[in-house]
Amino acid sequence: MAAAIPWHDVGAGCIALIGTVALCILASLKLDSLSNILKSGSVERLVVETEQKFEPLSKFCKDIVILCFILLFTYQCEYYPVFPHLAKEHDMDMFWFATLLFLAYSFTRWQKSRSDDLLGREQTEEWKGWMQFMFLLYHYCAASEVYNIIRVMITSYLWMTGFGNFSFFYIKKDYGIVRVLQMMWRLNFFVFLLMIVQGNTYILYYICPLHTFFFLATWLTMRVCSNLNYSKWGVRVKLFVVAVIIFTIWDAAPWLFDFIFGTFMGRAPCKGATSGFLYEWYFRTSLDHWSTFLGMIFALNYPFTNLWFKELAKLPAQSQTKITAIVAAVALTLMVLWFCFVFTLPKLQYNNTNAFLAPVPMLSYILLRNLTPLMRTWYCDILHDFGKTTLETYLLQHHVWLTSNAKTLLQLIPGHPKCNFFVCTILYFVLSRETHRLTMSLRAVVLPDSKLPCLRNTCLFFAVLGVSYGISFLLVTQVQVLFLRLGLLALIALAFTAGVFRILQRTSSEEYGNAVKDLSLQLFEKAPMLGLIFFLLLIFTLRMSNSSSSYAPSAMDCLTALSSVPGSWISTLPLADKQARKLRSGNHLAVSEVSSSWHSDSMTVSSCLGAGNAAKMNQVASCEMRAFRFDDGPGSRALGCNFRFLSKDSARAQLGKDARVVVFGDSEARNLYYSIRRAIGLPAVNVKAHEDLTPVGNGTAGMPEVAFVWAPRASDISSRLPGVLAKDKPHVLIMSFGLWDALHGRDLSGFEQSVQGLWSKLQETLPTLSVKPLTVWMPPPTIRDQQLNSKEKKQHMTEAQVEGYRQKAQQSLSSSGLPHFTVNLAAVTALDAAQLDSADGVHYSPIYYDTAAQLFLNGLTHAQRAGKVQVKEGAGKGKGTGGMADVLASLCMLVAVAFMLVACDSYAGLLPLLAAMLGGREMIKAVDLKSNPCPCLRPAAALEREHGGGEEGSEKDVETGQEREKILASSAS
Repeated sequence: MAAAIPWHDVGAGCIALIGTVALCILASLKLDSLSNILKSGSVERLVVETEQKFEPLSKFCKDIVILCFILLFTYQCEYYPVFPHLAKEHDMDMFWFATLLFLAYSFTRWQKSRSDDLLGREQTEEWKGWMQFMFLLYHYCAASEVYNIIRVMITSYLWMTGFGNFSFFYIKKDYGIVRVLQMMWRLNFFVFLLMIVQGNTYILYYICPLHTFFFLATWLTMRVCSNLNYSKWGVRVKLFVVAVIIFTIWDAAPWLFDFIFGTFMGRAPCKGATSGFLYEWYFRTSLDHWSTFLGMIFALNYPFTNLWFKELAKLPAQSQTKITAIVAAVALTLMVLWFCFVFTLPKLQYNNTNAFLAPVPMLSYILLRNLTPLMRTWYCDILHDFGKTTLETYLLQHHVWLTSNAKTLLQLIPGHPKCNFFVCTILYFVLSRETHRLTMSLRAVVLPDSKLPCLRNTCLFFAVLGVSYGISFLLVTQVQVLFLRLGLLALIALAFTAGVFRILQRTSSEEYGNAVKDLSLQLFEKAPMLGLIFFLLLIFTLRMSNSSSSYAPSAMDCLTALSSVPGSWISTLPLADKQARKLRSGNHLAVSEVSSSWHSDSMTVSSCLGAGNAAKMNQVASCEMRAFRFDDGPGSRALGCNFRFLSKDSARAQLGKDARVVVFGDSEARNLYYSIRRAIGLPAVNVKAHEDLTPVGNGTAGMPEVAFVWAPRASDISSRLPGVLAKDKPHVLIMSFGLWDALHGRDLSGFEQSVQGLWSKLQETLPTLSVKPLTVWMPPPTIRDQQLNSKEKKQHMTEAQVEGYRQKAQQSLSSSGLPHFTVNLAAVTALDAAQLDSADGVHYSPIYYDTAAQLFLNGLTHAQRAGKVQVKEGAGKGKGTGGMADVLASLCMLVAVAFMLVACDSYAGLLPLLAAMLGGREMIKAVDLKSNPCPCLRPAAALEREHGGGEEGSEKDVETGQEREKILASSAS
């Protein structure tokens, strides 16, 4: 079978090539400067001239090198970590401790804003900052209890996308392609490179496609019939039409969603979308399909809302206090009601309400945060700074702070979880801030404000990436020797560097200052010839090579490696209770249901509670702990297979909630059955000898089902198999037999015939089954002859005799053609010291069966890759859309939207009502809808002042002289 292409290696090679070229150019510039200095008599003058001449290109190359280093560091952390990744632990105490500690420190860092306007730039960045901190901790601590509030935070981000971008387009009237490309760069530049390096799909980083889609929706809304944006009712009618479109696509006629998006989105499961790209996109957009639109309405009504708060501050103290108290009471009441009746809903039930009810706590927060001029004027600067990099912190958390696409934790200091958390967090935040700076700096160079250079550089950007990716693909797939691959990559980088530097040498001194601006055009004109010649020579060299595949193992390679048990046992000294607790905490070792074994993401560990008398003797004499660790390092047959110990959540996800596993066999099979149940978090079952346990159909809803069928001999399994297949329709059949055949049957040839009959019966039955089960064979364990506790066993069940039964069963299964793989319990228990963990020479401590269960779960991953089994119900088809549509709730939202548009108030008329009842004549006159009927009738200059002064007062883009995006309060992330 052809080896799978390691796309992450291809992407890493692409980035390494670009970074090497940039580094070579940077070194060449420095060497050229040094050479000129040595030739000149006036060193000081030449140094200044040389620095000025080379500065733009040197700065650009330096940024490229740093960016490539960050990307390759994420690749290192993900695929070649120094220490094994850690399993995430559910830790609400850590979540709340870190959150409260950070907020307490933040409250000591207040700064005064330049204005007291509603939702100023500083305040929205602060808002994003504290939400992002909680969002990150939610992932790190597996804090599932706060899932519903995290969904509200994501809704708030998307709301700010509508609010910020609507404000920008309304004030600046800039709907050009340059603005769109610059925003696409901001939202997608780094995620696009991460996808290349990590071999991931776009939907895995779902925040980016969500913001991209809703930004484009906002731009399209403002761009189409843009002349209506400044009419009295035209903009409101246009927005209501958009609301009707949203209602139709997501709620009234979901088939339209399939028609629009299904044309270019697949339904097959993929990384980041186990139910298919289309369904994942439907799920993510359905959760927040009203959020961005409500932000647009708030931006349209912003001048009235801002004016209302300003006029409130001018009222007499008594009236001001009364209105403020009423507004606060209304907002707090709505938030309390939401927490009591919505926040407490189960996750799946809450998801159906998020699009309609999440705006309630969000809009209430805006009221409370802006209630007085003092609250609007001051902001927390540390949260403000943190809010600027929310996009980068979101993306890098998947691979630097967390790993395995946010499923595990990065480990840099083994055995010290708190120190590890501190170091990883500091590193993570430093890289996030630098990535933000690089994104903005490179955008200023690659996408200037002029249309033609912007379009030209965009084409060049994709051309460079395409050529680099193509070269890397050839290197990875055609060159197996790593050092040869790296050597060729270095030669290619030097060749491209020579071409670029040759072009620069031909450029006059006066033109060097604009080298970066004109470099793209020169490369298009002069460089391709050298690159094409070298590229053709490379292809010829690779085609002459005898190597035709990469080192990445196929699924069958990994299953073969699994049967040989790719790992080793480690013996450690016994630990006192306090030390054991520290070890469990430090290495994220989780105590299993049986106290004699622990397991983590890298190994299982046994305690001194062995089996029977041997364990007691072991405890007294020389108690040891056993640890099994997977080995996939250099030289291992399992290199690249990513074998690891799966947490309960990961094991359940691997099986799928509808999976049905039936274990046939003797007491060894029953012990494996117990271990599989422990591994996926199913309740413990009392030991019952020679009986079936937990038949299919009696399991826990939403959990995989694991049943045990007592059938100790091959002939017993053969007689019971048809009934189980017809009734239970299992996805996986696990079989372990041979001990009873050796002990009671004592006929090896008869056993061989029974096994062949078993496989033949299963082969004949498969075509009639709707679910084709995978067969997993677990041979008997290593027999300890000296510890056998009966004369009959010592005569008929020795290791030498049982080995004959193992071989016959394995040979028969291999030649049967059935989809299968082997969990080699004999190899797991072959350790010489394992005899101390067996009381009767046959059965072992639970640690060995826990290890076998993990081998089984890891094998399922590669069995699915090989097409041997589809464990998850409906795998390969993807889910259908439309399940989250709610016509009634959406109709209510349409009514609320109409009220907001007509009343010019995002709180559906509450603020004008309070002004009329309690505000007095001055406030009524100031906010009178007749004199100020709609924001769209107000001059653009006035609106710009209300939003904080436009571009002139905005924060400068990093490393550029451009000042823009003052009004863009949230769309960056």
